[in-house]
Amino acid sequence: MTVMPLYSANQSFYVPAFEIEVNGYPLPRNVVRDVIEVTFEDNLDDMDSFSFVVNNWDTDRLRPQFVGEGADEKFWGLVQPGNGVNISLGYRGERTDLRLMTRGFLTALDLDLPDSGSTRLTVRGLSVLDKLRDRQYTWSWPETGNGTTKDSLVAQDIGNSAGAADGKPRLTGIEGVRISDEVLKDEPDQDHVFMNNQYPIVFLLQLARRNGYDVYLVTRPDKKYELYFGPSRYVRDRTYLLEWGKTLTSLKTSISTARQVKKVTVLGWDRVKKQGVKGEATIEADGGMLPATTRALARANGREEVVTDHVIATEQAARAKAVELLNSIAARMVEVEGVVIGLPDLRAGRRIRIERVGPHLTGNYFVTSSRHVINDTGYRTTFKARLEGDQEARS
Repeated sequence: MTVMPLYSANQSFYVPAFEIEVNGYPLPRNVVRDVIEVTFEDNLDDMDSFSFVVNNWDTDRLRPQFVGEGADEKFWGLVQPGNGVNISLGYRGERTDLRLMTRGFLTALDLDLPDSGSTRLTVRGLSVLDKLRDRQYTWSWPETGNGTTKDSLVAQDIGNSAGAADGKPRLTGIEGVRISDEVLKDEPDQDHVFMNNQYPIVFLLQLARRNGYDVYLVTRPDKKYELYFGPSRYVRDRTYLLEWGKTLTSLKTSISTARQVKKVTVLGWDRVKKQGVKGEATIEADGGMLPATTRALARANGREEVVTDHVIATEQAARAKAVELLNSIAARMVEVEGVVIGLPDLRAGRRIRIERVGPHLTGNYFVTSSRHVINDTGYRTTFKARLEGDQEARS
């Protein structure tokens, strides 16, 4: 992993800028001037969301502009729920450097009529992928319980499940999932991939973000839709180096051992052999990829946990689930929340390196959520991340 200090990122930070398209057309200039704030949020476990706040008062005609008594219908047409919206954030300067943050649709309007000051309208929306949330499923791969699979192959299988047996995860309204053959060969093998009562599209987003991938709709020549699952074409894959006292505006850290474990045992039942199955994982034997700080605290303060609420039929699956749970719990031991200058490439699922915060907190972090805001104070990105992997000092 190559880390990149902000000053060597070849990125303009001159004038924060945004673009909002509604139903394929840019907002009119007179409406753009009324935009007070634009926000984009993403996280590992849910759909991307966005909002923008506009001044709702027409100072020339002395009446509400978008919503309210006497508001103009043509302006209402720009913000009514259901409209398709594209949000881009970035900078302008010697060159325009904007990133498409999301394609979505409007879902809600919040009107503020205060006792003093101007009336404001907050327009909210979700990623267009939210329309694919229709039913939750529970399933596991490989389906036979033997061998290995890869996240891209799981995504492809979900996209090709039309007409499959009832109960198998499927996506309604798309023709399939397109994956990248170029990166498939380099993806790590997975002994066990488990979907637990989840919407397929949310599950695919989780798989994508743990690989640093993106998921978005693609329109085919026949006007039908496919999902793309693979490396992003819009966000640059960068690992930023963020340093306290230099490029980090602020940082809050949390080190918690309250729910930590040093051993996980998973119990299941083999219906064919009519006998119990058992898999174990320990910090000593299976925590080699965890940061040194995490391993030390888990050994000293962790407890042993027995898990029985997963559908497990083989010793191999039980062992794989135990390792997965051990590492998942341990990954939440050291978490941070930071603020930096606006970085549109800093998104959930990306990795960053934080330094100049002491030996126990310096290391590589996995971003679990991000919040991008452009307003009259500039462009700021707030992120949450968990400590993962290498803590060795860079040479």
